[in-house]
Amino acid sequence: MTPWPGTFTYIKGNRVKIFRVTPENTRTDHEPGTVFHASKAGIHVAVKRGSLLINELQGSSGKRMDAPAYLRGNPLETGCLLGL
Repeated sequence: MTPWPGTFTYIKGNRVKIFRVTPENTRTDHEPGTVFHASKAGIHVAVKRGSLLINELQGSSGKRMDAPAYLRGNPLETGCLLGL
């Protein structure tokens, strides 16, 4: 069963649905919601206490994919703020 409406945010003005994340203990000085690293491991996002690694998401194309596949077609710069 998939909970509705699920978790979503905006990346560069496009709505993105998030399916799978991994909590991390990585501390960062970045504002919550800031992408501080994007790599083959996934998208690392600062949160209030630690960080999250986004592993799987669905972009505006409508196809659910792992983060590395998403990043190949939608590169993210360090410092990009989610939700805008």
